[in-house]
Amino acid sequence: MTVSPSAGVAAERETPSAINLHTMAALLAGVLFLGGLAAVYLLGQWVTARYIYALSEVQDGQDYAQLIVQREALRHPDLLPLYGTSEIWRPPDNPYHAKALFADAPTGFSIFALGKPGGLVLTSMQSLGALGADLNGKKVVISLSPPMFAAEIFDVRYAAAFSALQALTLLLSHDLSSELKSEVAKRYLAHPSMLQRNRLTDLMMNLYVDASPFYEAVVPFAHVERLLLDVVDRASVISYVARTRPGSRTVKRHDLRRLDWTALLADATREYQPQASANPFGVSDRWWRNNKSRVEGTPEYAPESDEQFLHKLNRAEAWLDLEQMLRILQEVRAEAMILSMPLHGSWWDYARVSPAVRRQYYVRVRELGARYGVRTVVLDDLESDHYFFRDLGSHPSAIGWVHYDRAIDAFYHGALN
Repeated sequence: MTVSPSAGVAAERETPSAINLHTMAALLAGVLFLGGLAAVYLLGQWVTARYIYALSEVQDGQDYAQLIVQREALRHPDLLPLYGTSEIWRPPDNPYHAKALFADAPTGFSIFALGKPGGLVLTSMQSLGALGADLNGKKVVISLSPPMFAAEIFDVRYAAAFSALQALTLLLSHDLSSELKSEVAKRYLAHPSMLQRNRLTDLMMNLYVDASPFYEAVVPFAHVERLLLDVVDRASVISYVARTRPGSRTVKRHDLRRLDWTALLADATREYQPQASANPFGVSDRWWRNNKSRVEGTPEYAPESDEQFLHKLNRAEAWLDLEQMLRILQEVRAEAMILSMPLHGSWWDYARVSPAVRRQYYVRVRELGARYGVRTVVLDDLESDHYFFRDLGSHPSAIGWVHYDRAIDAFYHGALN
């Protein structure tokens, strides 16, 4: 069949129009996509600012650990960030936990807690590194749990601690020195299971440590990835607020008063001791009943020697993460305090680890704090307090929390000895 010249000309005339329609559709889709990202980005900022005090009152730390929420909290002098691991996870029945005791800001501040079961020193270091210059001149407390420095930490916990957004933000930051960022990148590379969750971050870390000339070529893609992860971070805040509908207070009211620490400690002692007198370690009797057989029958709680304790203490990777955290705090000029719990004295006596050997943990924490100019409070004088802990996992009891609260309050008000 022969096609007429006029039909061929018509087909040729139609082709540019079809191309234009496809181009316009693609441009429209792109505009809508970018507009959607911008809307989520800005809405996430607004929602976070509006609900920051309600978010600070959430009982656990998992639902509000987003980077945008941490940044917003730093903008409010009456919210004091408290970083740590499971020791700052709030039991619902402990009115002496810092989140509960300071809930109505009795002395001018409330606690913004960032800690969860299974958290690591690296978890806090990663967040603080990502916050960078936002920490400049800001008060922040980092809680340390001694068992983190006297036990082997498996890769699965490092993988769970990883945040691609925070890792990329830290690496792309201009607030930290190149040397420090390279050392942090080596920590990530030491546990490749973390980086398996985001291949671009894996590539960036390797290129940065190797000082590869290809690093700069990948940086634009890393910025795009970081932006997309930031949008997801903000979307999760929007989703959480939409699901839970917390209160929308934007200003915390303060009816300032002095706390009577002697009376609080007496109250906590009167309440807790009767609940912890039926076991040899001063832990909660309920916890002891549920865990006694496990304590007596598993290697996790088996007695060890001074030599074994020192071997674990000296090999603990948590020291590397702590030192990098302190370097970050120094470089960004944060006003930070390291607050360390004591070791559980009666338990470690039972485990045949001598006080002289245990003291090496305290000495090392103090030396690191002094080296990097960070205020360091080590509660080693409370090691012999039989009722400081509610379990053998180094979680403070009501009594332990009063001591913790007093140190935190003194730090906030510049009254540390």
